[in-house]
Amino acid sequence: MRNILVYLFLFGSIINLVGQSNNQTNAIAKIKYQEAEEAFESGKFDVALKKLNNVEDLLGSSNSKILFLKILLEDTLLKLTRTTRIPSFKQMNTVKSDINFYIKNYYSVSDDKLAQTMKIAEYYDTIPSDYAEYKIWFDGKMRILLNYKKKIESEIEREEIYSDSLRKVLLKKQKAIGNRYLFAGIGFGAFCYKSIKMAIKFKNLFNESPLNEYETDLDDKRDAWTVSAAYSGILGLIFIPVGLTPTEKVKSKSTVKYTDAISQSQQNIAELKGYLEAYSEYIRLSII
Repeated sequence: MRNILVYLFLFGSIINLVGQSNNQTNAIAKIKYQEAEEAFESGKFDVALKKLNNVEDLLGSSNSKILFLKILLEDTLLKLTRTTRIPSFKQMNTVKSDINFYIKNYYSVSDDKLAQTMKIAEYYDTIPSDYAEYKIWFDGKMRILLNYKKKIESEIEREEIYSDSLRKVLLKKQKAIGNRYLFAGIGFGAFCYKSIKMAIKFKNLFNESPLNEYETDLDDKRDAWTVSAAYSGILGLIFIPVGLTPTEKVKSKSTVKYTDAISQSQQNIAELKGYLEAYSEYIRLSII
């Protein structure tokens, strides 16, 4: 009888210790779960998922509350992954497995959570569960990406050809402007040269004139022609260089539509190259 009482006492003590240990584990698990929720709400999805895994390890199992939050985290992380590459078969299959388990075992827990889980499941239902079928699905996605990458490359090539053609037109336009000013300058210079020659001719005639009574009047006329010739020469010297080099204001006013079109084309090329780089990196990271 005494031995029986001892055994009962020991058994009760063990049960008490186990109960205390379970209570302690549950308390720690609860704290970890709360930390996981806080990390999820603050956008620290990797941290939150690790804490949830710690909770499952502490409890030795999962439950509807833990698994639902885990599905939300896994789906969010996978969506982020999809912005940089095609997710791996393992990553997709893990989420899909958790979703199927939740729907099968916790369908009566919460209608709202079940509806949300089934909404998430719609995307994963399109992903094959068999690796061989997944590989076919993956190859199809890669073909789409590669074809789109080729389209971007073709668009860049087309835009570069267009930009080069605009530059050639602009160059011809600028040369035409320069030629017009050059011809105008040469014409005005010829006029100035002719004026100078005429002034010299009349000067000689005035000097050789026998009409001494008009000498004063001839001197005035001679001086007037000399001044006129000097001004004409100065204007010619100024105008000819201007004709050779039209001002930037004149150039820009006549060619602004071409320069604007070239600038827009270069922006398009830069933007397309950015897309090409992003797609190339996405394809590189997605390769199995």
